[in-house]
Amino acid sequence: MKKIVLSIIMILALLLSWKGVARAAEKYTSTSIINGKTINWEYEINDSNKIENLVCKNPSDIIGELIIPDVIDGKNVLSVGEDAFSYGENIESVVIKGSIETINLRAFQGCSNIKRVDLGNVKSINSPFDGCESLEEVFIPKTVIS
Repeated sequence: MKKIVLSIIMILALLLSWKGVARAAEKYTSTSIINGKTINWEYEINDSNKIENLVCKNPSDIIGELIIPDVIDGKNVLSVGEDAFSYGENIESVVIKGSIETINLRAFQGCSNIKRVDLGNVKSINSPFDGCESLEEVFIPKTVIS
């Protein structure tokens, strides 16, 4: 009986080491200038060397029109992360650039002064505009599939 239990433990240990342990994705940072303000970004890099889950770390500094860059540090941006611009109360309009395909949950939650949004070539949006009570216009491209 001890040999069976030991064998099972060894097989499980082997499977765990082969499968690997789930780790949090490594976060990268960068800055860019939007409307004369330095914007601090945090993001992840996928296996194709593209940016995913782009998040603005100082959304309250953005005033007026927000043009989300589709290239940061020479890498294409594929997705805007959860809560990426939450409570950026001074944002009045949003333009999503070319390579961005996904806008994640609550990306603009509480951005109460956004009036206009242009989703560019986005393919997927997941409830990004909760609490955007001033929203009047949203340009939804034919590329949206979900």
